[in-house]
Amino acid sequence: MPRSGEWMEGVKIIFGLILVGMGLNTLAPLFNKDLFNIVFPLYIILSGIYLLLIDKKGKTSNVFSKIKIVIAIVAIIYGTWGLKPEKQTQKVEWKMLSSVSDIENSIKSAKTPVMIDFYADWCAQCKELDEYTYTDKGIVDLSKSLNNIKIDLTKENSAITDKFGIKGLPVVLFMNPGGDEIKELRVTGFLKPEDFSKRITKLLETNKK
Repeated sequence: MPRSGEWMEGVKIIFGLILVGMGLNTLAPLFNKDLFNIVFPLYIILSGIYLLLIDKKGKTSNVFSKIKIVIAIVAIIYGTWGLKPEKQTQKVEWKMLSSVSDIENSIKSAKTPVMIDFYADWCAQCKELDEYTYTDKGIVDLSKSLNNIKIDLTKENSAITDKFGIKGLPVVLFMNPGGDEIKELRVTGFLKPEDFSKRITKLLETNKK
């Protein structure tokens, strides 16, 4: 067993930085996505620089010093990689509406099957739908046949939640062109693109009957 010493203080600092990073990552749903994609990688880079250039704990231990240098370099590389621009991808195009009357008017005027996504900035699974499902090429193509409506429930909107029976988020519901919900298609959590596409396909098939 290695003897305790100054290097243990260095270990505490490394784990302290890791814990702060984990806490920051836990708070991701509260951040704007674009802002978080800058703040989190920057924190990792600065942590690596701190370990490499500023923190002097454990320098009397050659083994620990080498390990700390490796961790610092990996952190800097990982953080830098996280700052690279994302590839431009196709996304579902939404109408951003905020009232029951706006939704009803949109349904009446479009006269096409309807998909309504209810989300909030603090909802982690809502962000997963945006990132993984609504950017899928198959979903994007299918959505072009729908009236796609997105409702922001970050701030309480009882008129909408009562009208559509929203008990938690995310919720995605599907309606026929007349505005009647097809309840068995309702989504109440994250769905992968392949499962989500089955809901849209069934909606479109129902509309053809």
